[in-house]
Amino acid sequence: MIKQLLPALILNAVTVIAIVELIYRRYNKSSGYYIFTFYTFSVLMVFISALLRDIELSVGVGFGLFAIFSLLRYRTEIIPLKQMTYIFVFITIPFMNTLYLSSNFTLLVIVLNVLVILGISIAEITANSNGYSTKRILYNELDLLKPEKSDELIADLNQKTGLDIQQVEFDEINLVRQTARLTIFYRDKQVL
Repeated sequence: MIKQLLPALILNAVTVIAIVELIYRRYNKSSGYYIFTFYTFSVLMVFISALLRDIELSVGVGFGLFAIFSLLRYRTEIIPLKQMTYIFVFITIPFMNTLYLSSNFTLLVIVLNVLVILGISIAEITANSNGYSTKRILYNELDLLKPEKSDELIADLNQKTGLDIQQVEFDEINLVRQTARLTIFYRDKQVL
């Protein structure tokens, strides 16, 4: 089993390292703490999919397990959609590599890994072509959240963060704690 699993582990490691180090880190500077999750999910999924392949379980059980992992949500923090998409990628790639690499589809699996890397790269380049980066922040001056005070809000955020903020989206407002979770869009000179 180890001899059959080794090529899948190597291909998976190369693909994941390429996505994380060459693409994710470049375009997601403020989200570095997800990297541990990406690597861990990827390695664990190789082993789980290898077990599913070697233990003759029904396809329904495999898809059920895949669905559980793909719908996984951490209760302590709201994970942004982009990071959830990356988690889904790092769950899918190991399944693809482990289930098909040992069969006659070796070249196809390698090509699919390259296409995934290229697809993610193109998606990141396209998404970041406007030169904006985003951050989620916790903000405590609710009086500036009124629509007529949007210019004051941006000026206050610019002053407090030192960023060139262009737009603000309201994610969540907590009236009990007098806080709001905002997504700020700012010009990032490094991405340009």
